[in-house]
Amino acid sequence: QKPWTLSIGHIAGQIVRSCIAFSSCAPADAPTRLHSGCTRLYPCHSDVGDGVMADHRPPQRRKLYRPFLKEEKKGKQIDWIFLDLCMDETCREFQYLAYDYLLALKDEVRLEDIPRIRKQALTKPWDTIDFFDQVIGSLTLRDERVKAVMREWACADDMWLRRIAIDHQLGHKEKTDTALLEEIIVQNLGSDEFFINKAI
Repeated sequence: QKPWTLSIGHIAGQIVRSCIAFSSCAPADAPTRLHSGCTRLYPCHSDVGDGVMADHRPPQRRKLYRPFLKEEKKGKQIDWIFLDLCMDETCREFQYLAYDYLLALKDEVRLEDIPRIRKQALTKPWDTIDFFDQVIGSLTLRDERVKAVMREWACADDMWLRRIAIDHQLGHKEKTDTALLEEIIVQNLGSDEFFINKAI
């Protein structure tokens, strides 16, 4: 039984009202299926939904849960339990919600959150890994210590961590640490991984 799943399970059910409500103190008898509301609104096959949040159309999808993110930003605190539950859900739209949530609160991310971000990044990385570029990149500009982590990730066995290390400075423009970028790229030259070479 996971009482935390009440609000997330209701997310899809409340989409029709364009309002997502989240409470960290849901009653013990709360629904325990994260996508209980989701499946009532649209069928969920494999990792792709087919309904109001499907087709991965960001403008439409983000409009539906914008009120929720607006309220969460006011709290200035990241709810990692919420993110973990979203990541564990079958419907891919919940992963997109998790990433948009993290992007909305990226200014609240701290160095000590790196292990959590690493876990998130490796959970379902196939077509969502690049969301973490902005999260890590924003943190790097605020905390120089993150650069050491990026050097570690540049040498990681996991290619997705290396891809984040390569791309985390995208959009930094004149704030780009070119020495760090060169070091990370050199570390990954000659890779036979398509997604590493594409990042470079």
